[in-house]
Amino acid sequence: MTDTVIQQKIEALLDLARAEAAEAKDRIADDLSEIIYVDGAPLSPREMDIATDILRKLVREAEIAVRQRMSERLARDRRAPRDLVLALARDDIMVARPVLAMSAALRDRDLIEIVRHKTKQHQLAVAAREGVGKGVAAVIAETGDSDVVTELLHNPSARIAEATYAYIAERSKKEVQLQAPLLTRDDLPGEIAARMYGWVATELRTVIEQKYKVAAQILDAPLLESLTEVAGEHGPEVPWNEAERGLAEAIKAERLNDPAVLVRLLKSGHVSLFEALFARYLNVGIRLARRILYQADGRALVVACRSVGIERPVVAALLDTLPVEGNGRGEERRESALDLFRRISAQESLDVVAQWRVRAANLFA
Repeated sequence: MTDTVIQQKIEALLDLARAEAAEAKDRIADDLSEIIYVDGAPLSPREMDIATDILRKLVREAEIAVRQRMSERLARDRRAPRDLVLALARDDIMVARPVLAMSAALRDRDLIEIVRHKTKQHQLAVAAREGVGKGVAAVIAETGDSDVVTELLHNPSARIAEATYAYIAERSKKEVQLQAPLLTRDDLPGEIAARMYGWVATELRTVIEQKYKVAAQILDAPLLESLTEVAGEHGPEVPWNEAERGLAEAIKAERLNDPAVLVRLLKSGHVSLFEALFARYLNVGIRLARRILYQADGRALVVACRSVGIERPVVAALLDTLPVEGNGRGEERRESALDLFRRISAQESLDVVAQWRVRAANLFA
């Protein structure tokens, strides 16, 4: 656009300003923002200050459609004054969305203020913004709204600190919708993914195992967490009958190569003796043995069995017979546990059980 045409537009706006009608103010705001931020008028610094000051005054009075167009124009222009952009960002979400999505004039402290004090729709717009910083992401995580946090997790350009990831992961225990988008993040630390292993669904456990290339040792995380809880609740090691201990040791010595006796004891109702014999096979205390046996998903059991060479048919029979905590029964639980039994190596299972022994010794000392 030529300088002559721009000058003519400015003179026309001055004529409208003298009319002081509401529609005149809308026209001024609309056209003046177009002249500055679309046409790129060659204004001097002084003229730019005056034009911008006029916009500041008119933006509060213009119709929403005018403010929308102004927001779209300013959002794309790095020269846009921060205070004017911020005024638009605090406006109705229909006005605010363009500047929240892309304006470079907004600083992290501006975005944090908007997340804390504006509507859910404003929060969603900030969460989807290109290049969300770690400080802004932390405040978004604290909103308490799963939809907003999910939007943040779906934003691949968002920078999220490890502490924020840990906080969101903890929330995901109850807010299940956070689990999948959290585990699909490319920058989620493996340690946090491993921690989630104890409470996510079976298909997401597979994601953790495959995507994060976490060694089988992470499988002890949920068990060790439960061990900590048990240690706090029950104090010293749970005593067990000396006769059962002796009998278990005698059976183990006599029938070392026939762990199927475990299934027979369990099915015949000799539960205490079964637990004692299982503890002897693993060379662990009775409390740790019970935690392994009755963990809801059955995965600790199959790792333990793999470490002492118990065969798959015996493992399957134990999974079918043992009572479990919570709602861990079912074909899905059984197949998931047996799939782990197939995939985990003897050495990996030995390493896991060794870690359990060390942790249990510290917890129950």
